[in-house]
This record gives sequence, C-alpha cells and structure tokens, in this order.
Amino acid sequence: MPTRLVLRPLWLICSLVVVFLVASERPGDARPNYKKAFDSCYAEIG
Repeated sequence: MPTRLVLRPLWLICSLVVVFLVASERPGDARPNYKKAFDSCYAEIG
C-alpha cells in the first residue's frame, strides 16, 4: 500500500514533464540558401 502512495504522484509528475517537453518542441527550419552561399564562397577550395 505505501508504494502506491509514492508511485502515484511520481507517475503524475513524470507524465506532466513528458507532456511539457513534447508540447514545447519547435519544428526545425530548413535554410537551403545557407548551403548555396557556402558553396559559392568555398567553391574554389574544394
């Protein structure tokens, strides 16, 4: 019985942390223009 009283709040806290982390994720931004600029600047090297 005492383990139930300990595990229930622990389970709630862990699930809330997971929900917060998933909700706070940001999508990645793809920026192909950086690659084009890099290739144009360093084309003569490689």
